[in-house]
Amino acid sequence: MTRRVVFIASAWISLACAGVAQTLVLPARTGRVVDEAGLLSAVDRAALTGSLVDLEATTTDQLVVVTLKSLQGTSIDDYGYRLGRDWQIGQKDKGSGVLLIVAAGEQKVRIEVGHGLEGTLTGAATKLIIENSILPKFKTGDFSGGIKSGVGDIIHLLGGDAGGRNPARREFPR
Repeated sequence: MTRRVVFIASAWISLACAGVAQTLVLPARTGRVVDEAGLLSAVDRAALTGSLVDLEATTTDQLVVVTLKSLQGTSIDDYGYRLGRDWQIGQKDKGSGVLLIVAAGEQKVRIEVGHGLEGTLTGAATKLIIENSILPKFKTGDFSGGIKSGVGDIIHLLGGDAGGRNPARREFPR
């Protein structure tokens, strides 16, 4: 009897989790900058889009910025993975896509990196970009500045021109 109760409870939990996973609503990819949370002005969106177009023309790597109102109850890691798969960012055969995700409601930031760029945008490098370029500006309410600074550092590491900055040389904050 106990096994049956455990089995039924497990089945219900599995069904409930599957239902939650299916209800995740991903935003449409409307361009290189998807500002669902409304953190960027039209001027900033246009400037970022221009930089992202230039990056892709120079390196063939594709960087997309997305701001979200909510992660809908999932982790930013899972959301980023699903969004990257759904949007198919970068060249499929190269895994050359990068997503900068800002979840305003949960105060989370993530840089999701395609497998082909993991040697260039390492976990340590993306952590430095988030901690040194993005979060300090976010803490002062400058979301646009943080996003632009982070994008500039990512572009620099990918081989585009971002004003000579080198985030990889920065030290971790203490």
